[in-house]
Parts: sequence; C-alpha cells; structure tokens
Amino acid sequence: MLYVIQHGYNGVRRIEAGKIVYCVIRIEDIIRDNIECYFSDGHVLNGLTQVFYGNLLDKVDEYVHYNEVFAYRWDDDENLDLKRRKEAELLLKNDLPAQYIKGFVVYNIEAKQLLLSMGVNEKKVVVKPNYYF
Repeated sequence: MLYVIQHGYNGVRRIEAGKIVYCVIRIEDIIRDNIECYFSDGHVLNGLTQVFYGNLLDKVDEYVHYNEVFAYRWDDDENLDLKRRKEAELLLKNDLPAQYIKGFVVYNIEAKQLLLSMGVNEKKVVVKPNYYF
C-alpha cells in the first residue's frame, strides 16, 4: 500500500514520502489491552491470504514471516509468494489512542523537524529513508 500511496496508482492520490509518517506500536500492548483487531499472513486482497482474529495475535510469529515482511525487495524468482507475504497487515477495528504510539519513523530530516515543531519528543522520531520506496 505504501508503494501505491507514494506513486499514486489505482485511483489513490500520490503523496510524497516526506509527508508519510509511520506510527510505531508494540504488538504486546495490543495483546495486553485486548484491542480488537485482525491480522493477515499476506496482502488481504489475495485469495491465498489468511486473516486471523486478534485473539491469535500472541501467535503471530507462527503465521507472519518477519524476514519476508522486512525484505528490501519483493521480486524473488526463488520465492514467488514473497510479494504477497511481505504485505502482511495488522488491522485495528477502531482508532488507536495516542498513548499506544511508541515512536515515529519519517523519510527525512524535514519531516522530523515538522514533528518536533508539533511537540513530539526527539527521542521518539527516527529518520529511515530506506523504509520508503
């Protein structure tokens, strides 16, 4: 989805990377507080993908392959299902209260400065351009 947002495909309005902010959460907090959610083992629109109720979130490691989710590339002739699995998702039923956000990842220093100007603690903001396309 990030790729689609950054490039403006499929009727989605293009948004430049510097205006996209990752909100970092801890799955342990979602489990502990029984936040209603679902997760998938791949892109949810793919017929091979399985979707699981949040009550199985404590077993997410059995369903989601983190080495594939965090793979830099998704085109692998040895692993033709990589693209689907890389797009595993955690979907929350409702808005998540701000106290669950542990940090932010941004594309560049300008985006970081903007968050800092809004009062975000500098220790909570990390610049990671390689997290973007």
